[in-house]
Amino acid sequence: TVVNIADAVDGRLVNHNPAKARIPKSYPAPSVVSAVLHAGDLSYADYDGPRWDAWQEMVEPVAHRVPWMVTAGNHEIEVDRANSSNSFAALRYRFRMPGKYSEVKNSFTYLGRRYTGYNHGNFFYSITAGTAVHVFLNSYGASGTGSEQQVWLKETLAGVDRKVTPWLFVYMHNPFYNSNSAHHAEDVTVAMQATLEPLFMQFGVDAVFSGHVHAYERSKRVYQGALNAKGPVYVNVGAAGNREGHQDSWPHLSPGNWSAVRDGFHYGYGRLTCGNATHALFEWLGNVQEADDGGTSGVPGTVTVDQFFITHPSDAKSDGGAGGEHSAGKARSHDGGAVDN
Repeated sequence: TVVNIADAVDGRLVNHNPAKARIPKSYPAPSVVSAVLHAGDLSYADYDGPRWDAWQEMVEPVAHRVPWMVTAGNHEIEVDRANSSNSFAALRYRFRMPGKYSEVKNSFTYLGRRYTGYNHGNFFYSITAGTAVHVFLNSYGASGTGSEQQVWLKETLAGVDRKVTPWLFVYMHNPFYNSNSAHHAEDVTVAMQATLEPLFMQFGVDAVFSGHVHAYERSKRVYQGALNAKGPVYVNVGAAGNREGHQDSWPHLSPGNWSAVRDGFHYGYGRLTCGNATHALFEWLGNVQEADDGGTSGVPGTVTVDQFFITHPSDAKSDGGAGGEHSAGKARSHDGGAVDN
């Protein structure tokens, strides 16, 4: 069992907004969690070292006992105002992820501004936890055909022995599939999707977890905008409790009907349990203080907002793409109504 989060609570909220700061306190006990997998936007410190310190102190009760694996979000860019070449400094120096490459600088444009980024180091890597391989990608590094990240990803996915580790999951900050008004179809995301989504399909990635959008959204199995029983399930878990609040506007509902569940109301986190070689259970657990019902998730302080089983694409039903992600019950939409999956 691993915990999936993105866009986490700001260190400043520990004292100033207890409602949001409660989220990390409701994480499952480390004795039942193998790792916390964080898809970017960690502390929202935005250049402020003491805020990074406060955030790390806040998560320390869990992080000192289980691996806390991270990848870069846009709030980790943190360009030094006096030195634009010193981007991602806090992430690079505070976290040592198991990337095997030395740092290589590249430049990229985000929201009309040119930045210096890094292709290697902490920014893309993979880990094995139990029966699953978890692959972390950098949304703000080069990802075009022939780039270091694209070549590395293809080699990494091809090297996974699915008889030994049947589950294959990907983590990155920017979501390929997003019907929310926030961060919809950003240039860096569209470019990354063009070259990397075919690899997800080719090598049978089971699910892709992202953040960036401060809401929860789950897709059906999809590939290149259309339902496809062999494509991954895309899950946005970007509502871990950031200081900017929820994003609950959904004007880009897909013509292909790939969006299954949307929740812009709860702060929370995901819990992924690989029960056996064919079925993995994912649960979106919302903060019960923010909930408007009396449900329970079995974890103190949380309510189950959505839960579903992920099955391998080869086990999916031939139903136009709905196979491969079977609901374990009713899920609530962003407006509180039930959504059949």
